[in-house]
This record gives sequence, C-alpha cells and structure tokens, in this order.
Amino acid sequence: MRLPAFRPSDNLAIAANLIYFSFVTLTSVGYGDIIPLHPVARSLANIESIIGQLYPATLLARLVTLELEHRHRS
Repeated sequence: MRLPAFRPSDNLAIAANLIYFSFVTLTSVGYGDIIPLHPVARSLANIESIIGQLYPATLLARLVTLELEHRHRS
C-alpha cells in the first residue's frame, strides 16, 4: 500500500489543498493542517520555500539595477 505524499481532507479538494499548501510554503506561514508526509514531498516543499524567498529578492535586485543604469545614462 502506498501512502500519499500529502494528506488532503477529501478527494474533491486535492487541487485546492495543494495550492493552499504551496501558498503556505511560499509565505512561510507554517503548517498546521496539511503537511508533506513523503520525504520527496518534504524536499520539494523545502526547495519551493527557498525559491519563494530568493525569487522576489533576485527580481527586486534586477529592477533596482535596471533603474540605476537608466539614471546613469540619463
């Protein structure tokens, strides 16, 4: 018997629960009602949380660099 990687509340809400889990992971709110059970799912959640922190920082740094280059040329 295979155990599910996530424990959703019912089969009809799997997509909504996974989107919710992703949102909780990216916002670093923490888990209380849905958790990754399988080691691969836990690893993916960790990777997603790291990307969720690094992507906005990288995007902001790029936008600031573009603005500074624009001001320097003007």
